[in-house]
Amino acid sequence: LNNQTQSLYRYWNSVILDFNYLDIDKNTLTKFGQDLDQLSIAISNQDEDIVGNKLIELYQNLTIYSQTLNNDKYNILFRQVKKIMI
Repeated sequence: LNNQTQSLYRYWNSVILDFNYLDIDKNTLTKFGQDLDQLSIAISNQDEDIVGNKLIELYQNLTIYSQTLNNDKYNILFRQVKKIMI
C-alpha cells in the first residue's frame, strides 16, 4: 500500500493540472491532496483504522472526478489513478 501511495504522489501534481483544466472543484482537489497526505502518515504509523477511512474518502472523490471526465484521455488517467487506489 505504501508503494501505491507513493506512486500516486508521483503523479498527483500532473493529475491536479489536468483536473484543474477540466474545472474540477479546487476544494475537492485540495481535500484529495490532504487525504493523500493523511493516508501516507497513517501508513507510516501503521494505523489501520485511519488507513481504511482515508482510502474510502479518496475513492469517493474519484467518483466525483469520473462524472466530469468525458474525454478518452482523461478516462484513461482516471482509471490509472483508480487502479493505484485499489
